[in-house]
Amino acid sequence: MGNFNPIIKSLIEMIVSGFCSLIQEVIREEIDLAFQKHFQQQKEEELLTKQEICDKLKISDTTFWRRKNDFDIPNHGSGKFSLYKLSEVIEVLDQTECSLKGKLLDNISRNKN
Repeated sequence: MGNFNPIIKSLIEMIVSGFCSLIQEVIREEIDLAFQKHFQQQKEEELLTKQEICDKLKISDTTFWRRKNDFDIPNHGSGKFSLYKLSEVIEVLDQTECSLKGKLLDNISRNKN
């Protein structure tokens, strides 16, 4: 019986060590996935100039500025260095002007082709 306790203790230590290693591996994988997802979203969501937004949506500069002033389209930067996220522009226009929704989506899908 005296040898029995050290064997059990050794087995428990091996099991605990294995679980710790497994947990560490899972945590590393989850962190890697979270970073990949974060950087992929940033990469996909590039910042565009006013002209690039107008080109993608096939709208005039005047229309863009009117919508920007009327509906507070968020920008990143200031003055002549303002940049915009296409998804944010579409979201604001989509929320405030349902009638433009079809036109915007049509323009974007035509632009992709």
